Amino acid sequence: MKKNYLIDGYNLGFKDPSIADWLHKGNTERAIDLIVRRVRQSIEKAGQIIVVFDGKKFSGTGGPAYSGIRVVFSRKPQSADDIIREKLRSLPNASDWIVVSSDHEIINTARDMGARIIRSEEFLKSSMKKTSVKNTMGTPDKYNPQNVNVDYWLEQFKNGEEE
Repeated sequence: MKKNYLIDGYNLGFKDPSIADWLHKGNTERAIDLIVRRVRQSIEKAGQIIVVFDGKKFSGTGGPAYSGIRVVFSRKPQSADDIIREKLRSLPNASDWIVVSSDHEIINTARDMGARIIRSEEFLKSSMKKTSVKNTMGTPDKYNPQNVNVDYWLEQFKNGEEE
């Protein structure tokens, strides 16, 4: 059975220094894009993937579309945390879900509902390992075409096809 993921977007982003820098600079659009890309690289096969953000920090007119990942923005007076907790409470079987967050209230709700929990820091550590394994092109200053991971790039550029 494929795993489902419910991810606290900004919580994850602030745990990654390179993404947190964009958030601190106020470029939430770039940060959101990086967060969703990190999620896509980290989760290879999943049922549903939902990434929830506070809408009040998003200055654009709407959320970006990402194939296979549902991006949700809260609307005042709700916060992303409220949406995540409501989603957990409404699930018929929360044990089929993995919640990615380091927020104590979200962790407690997920635990109470029977969902599996991965702290944002752990998720990032795991994703770093996966992306370093996928990066087989050698050093940045010396490109070696024999080391190109063709399967990785085919996956990156497939034309919006769903599995």
